[in-house]
Amino acid sequence: VFNDYTKKIFENLGAKKVFSVGSMLFNKPIKERKKEYDFLYITQGHDYLGNLQYVDFPNSLHSFDGYELYQRHKSIIELFGTKFKDKKIIIRVHPVVVTTGVYVPFWELAESYTNITLDVSIPIQTLIEKSQYIISDYFTSEFINRELHYKRDIILFQGAPTPIPEETIEDMKKMFILVDTVEDLEEKVKNIEIITKDRP
Repeated sequence: VFNDYTKKIFENLGAKKVFSVGSMLFNKPIKERKKEYDFLYITQGHDYLGNLQYVDFPNSLHSFDGYELYQRHKSIIELFGTKFKDKKIIIRVHPVVVTTGVYVPFWELAESYTNITLDVSIPIQTLIEKSQYIISDYFTSEFINRELHYKRDIILFQGAPTPIPEETIEDMKKMFILVDTVEDLEEKVKNIEIITKDRP
């Protein structure tokens, strides 16, 4: 496993030999590249898995047809395409959408907006380095990199489908700019420079 927290969970379930190997992402340097995008949006894709869906932790709030998540993704594409035309965003579509999952029409939704780019294959680390700010549906493994938190401001959805556990919410508020809805996100994007100025 990648950390002692996960090791303890497996041991509590009765596993006899569990090894915590750490992660090569921890303190991986963030190269300062020329900024190509104002925002990178990292999407969750598990809710699009249909009959392959899984419940990954006790307070999961997945919709098994992906409809709620689709409404969020559609709304964010429309938000940036209509209200934030001056901001360039790259949306990192989760690979399950084009591999094992049900196809989701991200490309059709975004095709009339010139400021929106979609990608499924460029490594997230590279996209982070090319972007000013990050928006994410969930705590992706890239976020265990301590250096990332010193160099980028991250807006994180705190509710469904991957709600933040109550016992970590205060710590998460220190690390992320938390939002619940697309309306919250709109407000944060509108005021991002004020919010992030001198943010500890």
